[in-house]
Formats: sequence, C-alpha cells, structure tokens
Amino acid sequence: MKRDMYSNFGFFQALPPQVYNSTTMPAGGEISGPSIDTQGYEGLVFAIEVGDVDVSQATSKPVIRMMHAEDSGVGPSTYLNVSAEDIIHSAYSFGDALTSGIFLNISVSGTSVTDWESTVYYVGYIGKERYVKLFVESAGTADIGSTFIGATAILGYPNNWPVTEPG
Repeated sequence: MKRDMYSNFGFFQALPPQVYNSTTMPAGGEISGPSIDTQGYEGLVFAIEVGDVDVSQATSKPVIRMMHAEDSGVGPSTYLNVSAEDIIHSAYSFGDALTSGIFLNISVSGTSVTDWESTVYYVGYIGKERYVKLFVESAGTADIGSTFIGATAILGYPNNWPVTEPG
C-alpha cells in the first residue's frame, strides 16, 4: 500500500472513553465533549464506540446529541441542536424517535442489550457552523445503569495538506 491517509485527516477526542452511569452522570444530567473546531477542514465524521451496556430501566437511557455553534462560547447555552438535515446516517435507534440533535438513543425497549454492545456507530456533520460537539445525556429520571461510550471526531478534506498535527 503506497497512499498516505494519515496526512489527510485530523483526529480529536469528541467524548472521553468512560463508563457513563449514575456516578458520572446523574439522572437528567449531561456530559459535554470538547468543542471540535472545523476551521480548515471541509468534512467531519464522528466514530462513537459503545462497549458494555447495562441499562437498568428501559425508561431511562443514555442518548447522544450533536450540537453546533458559530463560536466556541462556554456551555451548552451557546450551542444549538443540529437539525436532521445536517446529520448523515442519524437513524441509530430501535423504536424511539430521534429529535433535537439526538442521533444515538441507547434503549433496550424492544431490543436486546447485545444489539448495542461492542459496536462502532458513525455519524457525519454537513452543517455550516464552525464548532461542533457531542453531549451524552440521561433521557429519563431513573438511574441510567452503566454504559461504556467513547467518541473520536475525524476531520477530513483539509484546506492545507498535509495535516501535520493530526490531533
């Protein structure tokens, strides 16, 4: 193989890989990933890794939301939900509607936990805002159980090639 792919992409941590549970994220709470600055790139895709899933109640589950903003401001109040038109491959739910920037709904309602475990989900962003971030939220008021999640942002189509600092 002779083609260099390494110099064509920027890689950034979008969600720290960890177990999301009632200790790290209380019911109704959220954890924000860092802002991903898309300046200098023409494409963005997220790779979300879901490991062990132990959801204690089907009415309370982790969901992942994509939000974007023109500037990097502080806190989610400056970020708006990404519309479905700006998300590519956003149908990661078994039976629950995906709205308000939510593109991954880890629910065991009508499914088996093994449907979610040890899987990588990919979702693209084609919006026009400069900054994009992911949020893991507890959808519901009960304990969300325990779910291992991590995500990487992959920026592509750089304006200046080669990408010398991939992440």
